[in-house]
Amino acid sequence: MATPKSDPSLTNFSGDVNVSRELPSKEKIEEAAEIPILDSDGKERPFKNLYTSSNAHEKRRVLIIFVRHFFCGNCQEYLRVLSSSLPSPSALPAGTSLAIIGCGGPSLINMYKEATACQYPIYTDPSRRLYKIFEMICTLNLGNRNPQYIRHSLMSGVVQGIVQALKRVYEGDVFKSGDIRQVGGEFLFEITGEVNQASDDNLTKTSDSKNDCGNVTWCHRMANTRDHSEVEVIRRILGVDSSDSGEKETR
Repeated sequence: MATPKSDPSLTNFSGDVNVSRELPSKEKIEEAAEIPILDSDGKERPFKNLYTSSNAHEKRRVLIIFVRHFFCGNCQEYLRVLSSSLPSPSALPAGTSLAIIGCGGPSLINMYKEATACQYPIYTDPSRRLYKIFEMICTLNLGNRNPQYIRHSLMSGVVQGIVQALKRVYEGDVFKSGDIRQVGGEFLFEITGEVNQASDDNLTKTSDSKNDCGNVTWCHRMANTRDHSEVEVIRRILGVDSSDSGEKETR
């Protein structure tokens, strides 16, 4: 009898895992639109609320960053560096916004927000349904490249996560940070502001139209646990002048 092969993404801790480079299809975006996400109070809202608008003619661009579990020191460092480069929503071009989605319990969002000094809204998808729909993978691989946004050693990042977890013992959510194997990515949603005639005649119903689900015009899925897009890439994708950014992308 043949011996079953183990999943290399769960047994190896170096290198990258193959990930899709395809943009999510319209069908995938429509499937994701009604998936509930939670805020820090546990209040639900449909995922599409992050990038749609009640104004059918409004053009919008929303970068949604999916992170790993809430105790991941690497993702926390990424958001700290990103927040240093883009410290508030006012630093973004007009009509552009940014949001973060994790996969842990909503009670950890405030801790995460404080740890990352992030001024952008943070939500969570504990079901990880959005991660699956948008084909983000599960892996423990570290990758072979040290990203520029990592400013600490691997060990210090691990210790930081352990300390944060221990502080949550009496809060009862120490085991609710999310699946440690789940990695994330970045997805740029765009609403063109163009509506069909049926929607244009009745603007109060445009939120029910599949036309308002928008498109993903750029995305990046993490191939390892330290593979978020560099901050300079994010600034370029969003149309921010990067001349004053301290982040320099290496090749």
